[in-house]
Amino acid sequence: MALQFTRDVRVVVEKGTDKWEVPVLDGFSFSQAINSSEITVNESGATSRRARLLFNDSLAPVEWSMSTYSRPSLADSKNTGVEEVLWAMFAGADTYDSTNKVFKNSTNAVSANDVNSHTFNFDQSNISSMPNGWNIYFIFEPTGGTRQIYKIADAVVNSASMDFDIDGIATISWSGFGARITDEGSTNVASSITTGIGFSGNFIRNRISTVSLERDDLLVGSPGASELTAIAGTVTDSNGTDAIFTVNEDVTGTVVTGQGITGTNIPADTTVLSAVYSSPNTTITMSAVSTGVVAAPKVYTLNRDVYDIVVTGGSINFENNISYLTPEELGKVNSPLANITGSRSISGNLTCYLDTDLTASKSGELFADLVSDTDTVRNSFDMAINVGGTAAPCLTFDIPTAHLEVPVINVEDLLTLDIAFHAQPSAGNADNTDEATIIYKGVAT
Repeated sequence: MALQFTRDVRVVVEKGTDKWEVPVLDGFSFSQAINSSEITVNESGATSRRARLLFNDSLAPVEWSMSTYSRPSLADSKNTGVEEVLWAMFAGADTYDSTNKVFKNSTNAVSANDVNSHTFNFDQSNISSMPNGWNIYFIFEPTGGTRQIYKIADAVVNSASMDFDIDGIATISWSGFGARITDEGSTNVASSITTGIGFSGNFIRNRISTVSLERDDLLVGSPGASELTAIAGTVTDSNGTDAIFTVNEDVTGTVVTGQGITGTNIPADTTVLSAVYSSPNTTITMSAVSTGVVAAPKVYTLNRDVYDIVVTGGSINFENNISYLTPEELGKVNSPLANITGSRSISGNLTCYLDTDLTASKSGELFADLVSDTDTVRNSFDMAINVGGTAAPCLTFDIPTAHLEVPVINVEDLLTLDIAFHAQPSAGNADNTDEATIIYKGVAT
């Protein structure tokens, strides 16, 4: 039988000798069009030439799209996901470290992997062109039939998006380009898979997803309680008085540094003249006792606006805005030369019921705070979208500097809010690449 059916497809991504099988959903596509020019001939007179001629100019880039479930798993003290290779391609990776199960751009890390999580960042994605050498194979393997394989060479991932359908399974839609598509016949390229599909107990349910939302640039509404964190270590204050230090940064977990102080513990018998705690919005309190020994410092994060948002839906979208350069030589059909990256864009929206319970800092308070703030042109929220909750299996989009638009009220049977957000680089510095971090937490296979 020579017919091919989508139900028989296997998708394999290849980089060098490494291969990943990516299980896809129905609705995938791949195609390559051709750009052409038209010349018409039209003369006057009793007998005239009237003709139309077409010339093939160039091949357009291959366009492909597919959807995958998000399925993180834990094996050999490392977290993996069946679709992780697509995130690596989106973030500019060109190398896979099979020992540590991480992706790199040359020798620079694109991901970090341990027993707790597999984390992807965009530190290496400020590049003018995404790396070549990634190939995607669509392998049709009908039972009792002839295998048919199509190869997309030099593939790139242009966009990734996830919808938060609370009644569904966490699904990511991917789309991208490639330099060319070729018919590989029945060549076996599905052998020696680096990362397989794994077991089936790692699907993520959207219904148990949560959202963490804190404003960290301005105190507008009812703030949340201060958070207390104790740090090990003691120090002798030669003056015998309390030492209190306050800084205005975000909490990062780095311990006190300053004159005569380094490391993760404060050394004893040290005179503290100045100190900086590299954790923002933080007060460091060191209380002296009668013996002159100061107890372990206690770190209090300052109050923030903390909102309790229970989502009913939404989406998040990642875009590389890739285009292609193609030569325009006459007399031949030109092929795409190279991809060019555009601005990196990460944005989305959340939908929720309009809840006016101000004592619990619900969505009504968020709307009131944003609509009343007419002085801030670029606000800053620390947002985390925990798809599937915070316990494995789950996928977290950590957005430390999110800009929120004023929510739109939708008048329905129940009033709802549509909250648009945009991931921004920290401090408004376009050189930073910390708009978002993607965190996988898998369950043991």
